[in-house]
Amino acid sequence: MTPTSGKVAGWLGDTPYLVENGIGKGHVFFITALNLVGSSARLRGAEPFLYANILNSFFHSMKEHIGDGVLFTPWTSLDYTLNEKPDGTVMLLVLNHGDMAHRRDATLRNSWGLTAGRVVARGTWESAEPGGEVAFSKTGDTLAWSFEMAPKSFVLFEFRKA
Repeated sequence: MTPTSGKVAGWLGDTPYLVENGIGKGHVFFITALNLVGSSARLRGAEPFLYANILNSFFHSMKEHIGDGVLFTPWTSLDYTLNEKPDGTVMLLVLNHGDMAHRRDATLRNSWGLTAGRVVARGTWESAEPGGEVAFSKTGDTLAWSFEMAPKSFVLFEFRKA
């Protein structure tokens, strides 16, 4: 089998396993169908779940090298949107869809030279309130900080040059 577009980013023996294709400024990764031990047309064995977890970890680790440079620990139940405004500030909206409160450790690749941050708003869709300044544990090429998130909540951060 030879891909007709994109490039093979990973092989499993002689079979393309992971195919990368550029779309606009982004990249799409496609995982090809695998003939895994313990699986058949009627039964999915345990091995596909093992590979799914490995791929999940792999794709999350790739964010350190490509993408927007935002990482969370733990990342479970989170969605986020990162947006650079015309005035040079960067907005980060983080949504917790989960049912548990977590302390989150966050990092942001800092190609903008940002030096300060604040919580614009935090809360739920029923109510929100402003927060304070973000206390960074690391600055420079990467910003690092920690924050608490309640279940089913959001936090809107604003980062800027001081």
